[in-house]
Amino acid sequence: TMLSWLLIVGNFGLSYEQSKTQMALWAILAAPLLMSVDLRTIRPEYKAILQNRKIIAVDQDPMGIQGRRIYKHKGIEIWARPITPLYQNYFSYAIAFLNRRTDGTPSDVAVTLAEMGLVAPGGYRIQ
Repeated sequence: TMLSWLLIVGNFGLSYEQSKTQMALWAILAAPLLMSVDLRTIRPEYKAILQNRKIIAVDQDPMGIQGRRIYKHKGIEIWARPITPLYQNYFSYAIAFLNRRTDGTPSDVAVTLAEMGLVAPGGYRIQ
């Protein structure tokens, strides 16, 4: 349903960390950014999530290619979306890490660019 695509950032159902996660994943998935909160009354830290220009730019990348999960191991997922600019016919990528574990324990993740399918010979710049 359309409601499943609403961002609930700033409503009382998500923590701050969950809100950042939802915004990042919606951008990776090229989902419509439909808010379910009034920006006039939202707390500043949540408003900052919704107005993050870099995340919005990922969501609205002109190529319109939807991201996908590229890694899954022990409750840790990595999602990637090809975005502009292209460099020597290689995509740039937006990457999101998602911890689905429910034990509350931080997790270390060791994965190479090649294991994620990121193979540009010049490497990548992290922002």
